[in-house]
Order: sequence, then C-alpha cells, then structure tokens
Amino acid sequence: MDPIDKDKVNRAPTIDEKGKRRWIYPDRRVGAKAKLRRRLAFFLIAFYFFAPFLTFNDLPLIRADITSGLVSFFGFAFQFREASFIFFMFSIFAISLFLITSLRGRVWCGYACPQTVWI
Repeated sequence: MDPIDKDKVNRAPTIDEKGKRRWIYPDRRVGAKAKLRRRLAFFLIAFYFFAPFLTFNDLPLIRADITSGLVSFFGFAFQFREASFIFFMFSIFAISLFLITSLRGRVWCGYACPQTVWI
C-alpha cells in the first residue's frame, strides 16, 4: 500500500505541484439536445426579461404589486387577502414541478430553471 501524500491531499484540485493555478474549462457540448437547450435558453432569457413588460387581459403578465396588494399572474388578478388561493395555486405548481422532474430527470433543472438559463 502506497503512503498517502499529505501534501497532495491538503492541496486544492485547482493548484498544481508548484503552487500555480491550474485552470479548468468546461467542455463544449454538441448534438441535437445541446442545440435544443441553447434555443430554449435564448427563448427563456427573452421571456424572463420581457415578462414584466407584457400584458394579458389588460394586466401585467406576472407582477406582485405590494403597495396595492395585488398579484397578477397570466391575466388573473388576486388580492393579498386571497392568499390561501395563491398558496394552493403555487403548491400545485410546485408538486407539478416535482413530478415532472422526477419523471423526466433534468427537464426543469437542465433546461428551464432561471439560474441554469442565465448561467
């Protein structure tokens, strides 16, 4: 059994033996799914950027107006006192997101999550 090199164990993986930084670059992915993901990302970036400015049924597409106590979501307007309805609506969205992700793997996390899209 080889002795453990404690210097190597205590060193960060991005530092070489001389103490200089070792740069790590991600691989460029190619193929049909990569093209689909890239196109979907461009669409979602545009949607995430323009959604606050779009209107539907004379209401903003997605908006939470704290001063007036109004939430508008895809043409429907809810007041804060209807919080129980909003809670159940978002609970259904969360459960749907969980089920879709558990059934289809990386559908949300790999393709549509705002954090993934913006990165």
